[in-house]
Amino acid sequence: MGFKLKNTLKVALLAILFSPAAHSDLPAMTAGQQLEFKRDIQVCSYCHSPVGIAEYGAARLEGQPTGYLEAQINSFISHKRNNPLARDLMWGTFDRMDPKLIPYFAEYFSKQEIKSNLKAKPVLVAQGKDIYLNGIPSKNIKACQLCHGEDAKGHGTTPRLASQEKSYVIDQFLDWQNNYRNYSSTMVEISKALDEQEILAVSEYVSSL
Repeated sequence: MGFKLKNTLKVALLAILFSPAAHSDLPAMTAGQQLEFKRDIQVCSYCHSPVGIAEYGAARLEGQPTGYLEAQINSFISHKRNNPLARDLMWGTFDRMDPKLIPYFAEYFSKQEIKSNLKAKPVLVAQGKDIYLNGIPSKNIKACQLCHGEDAKGHGTTPRLASQEKSYVIDQFLDWQNNYRNYSSTMVEISKALDEQEILAVSEYVSSL
């Protein structure tokens, strides 16, 4: 681990572990839980960075709703998310985790500062915005904003899409199409109805927010 990553991780962990307001609705972790939490965050940081900003096409976790983060961790534990990456990496990671720490992980990443994303392609953004806000009535595709919100910030167990890594969003559409994620009939139906160009456009739009 490089010097910069080590220091970023140290600052992030100190903030979450020792800030009085860090876990306003959660009981304080024991000393043993703090050590395990620190080790597990370090493992997560290899792909997601210590503050949730993804690398290598992984999900951006910063600013995600706590309910969504908890639900996704539990979906890995229950093996409901079963694409090859989940099976090879995420299942084992969360099988080793103390379930009592799940709310702390969700709280930790939800409180990280959200960073703006890379430049987007205007033509794709315009098409994606139209689909996101209005759906595609001719294909009976509902507007994304109905669940994810007009600002794409999500809520509860619905994910934040704004500023999400574009390649990750595309991969999730493909996962829904291929039944690697099949616990939302709405997302399965929408993903299978969208063509490649429409998926690219929606992904470009939400990543630009």
